[in-house]
Amino acid sequence: MSDEDSKLDYLQAKYIFRFPFTMTAIKWSLGLGAFFGVHQYIKSRNFQNSIRWFLWGNVLTMFPIWGFFMLKYSFYTQAIKKFEQEQASQVDLTTLTRTYIIQKLKCNPNLKDEELLQLFDVRIQEIRERYSVLDELLKDVDFSQFD
Repeated sequence: MSDEDSKLDYLQAKYIFRFPFTMTAIKWSLGLGAFFGVHQYIKSRNFQNSIRWFLWGNVLTMFPIWGFFMLKYSFYTQAIKKFEQEQASQVDLTTLTRTYIIQKLKCNPNLKDEELLQLFDVRIQEIRERYSVLDELLKDVDFSQFD
């Protein structure tokens, strides 16, 4: 198989017809082509013109309809993939944060999230009480002179 053939593999019927909207686009184009063909036949009473309008109506309506459905499908597929990736990264971040807090507090890893947060709040209060004297001493210091 040459390089040119592999570039056009996506145009094979097995790839095109895997999308459910391909049949929808074909049905719509057949309906619209039939409408154009019947309209032309009633207007001109020329069967050859009506066949031409039918064929061109099929071709010219199928591609935009299929393109619209493909664009919509691609947009939603990308949006869902992005949402799933963001969710996975959020879960990873939450897990890593939980693991870090458990290691720093040296507590039981089987604690529920609520208990872990309560323990974390208690630890924060202890740290604030320990350094509150330092905070009081540094309250009146002008730090702009150290720039």
